[in-house]
Amino acid sequence: MKVELSCSRIKKIARQMFRGHWGGAFLAVFICAVLVNGPGLIVYYLSGSQTVATIVDLYVLFVSGPLTLGLSNYFLEVFRGTNEPGMGSFTNRGAYLLSGVALYVTQFILIFLWSMLFVIPGILAALRYSQAFYVLADDPEARPMDCIRRSKELMYGNKGKFVLLLLSFLPWIILASIPAGIARSQLIGPVSYYDLNQLAQALNEASMNPLVVLLTILTLFVQVYVLASTACFYDLAAGNLVVEHGDVTYDGYIADSVDRYEITGFESKYKDDQEE
Repeated sequence: MKVELSCSRIKKIARQMFRGHWGGAFLAVFICAVLVNGPGLIVYYLSGSQTVATIVDLYVLFVSGPLTLGLSNYFLEVFRGTNEPGMGSFTNRGAYLLSGVALYVTQFILIFLWSMLFVIPGILAALRYSQAFYVLADDPEARPMDCIRRSKELMYGNKGKFVLLLLSFLPWIILASIPAGIARSQLIGPVSYYDLNQLAQALNEASMNPLVVLLTILTLFVQVYVLASTACFYDLAAGNLVVEHGDVTYDGYIADSVDRYEITGFESKYKDDQEE
């Protein structure tokens, strides 16, 4: 279904749906960020180098899928109000989590192959597959290629709107990145900007500094807002969210213009599992 709502209205609906849940959403994103990036930072601080980068990369590749799936599930549950959100979003079933690994690897390989042709095909592939984890969150039995195929269908005619939605967060991302950027620039010190290897090493070392890592947490607040809005975008594209715009009148005068919306078909996604 083509998403007709403006980016501002999508974000407004997301804010309304997540009212009272922002703290829990930030905690979920923060825990996932720690689980993905924490081991690499620990290894760096203990060894002073990235000599075991391959092992860390394999770890990230393995955990990113289940955590992305858990976040997708969590944000859909909060947005729809279908269940009391909690760690159950991340720990449903072992096979469910393995499906997250399989989908993440499949998605990574496909985007990488398209990127080998040129940068633009890789970006378009990433946009086409962007809804795959939401699809899997809705249908835990779906295979990776089924999720990819369904995501392509949902994004048909919606890629431009999705890009605009993501770009609308760019000022917030830049603002949240300024403190870490200032700290990083102060830590780099004098380097030759003509020596790319030296510059890359200096940037990497500065990025691992505890102060920079701490300030980077500010960007997680923006990520929460992005995920809440993309959950709304998915339900619009999938036809799960119906939005009607109307005027509220009082004594014959228009008092306010509001969005009336309804999410259909999701009374309780895991009701049967809970009863068993």
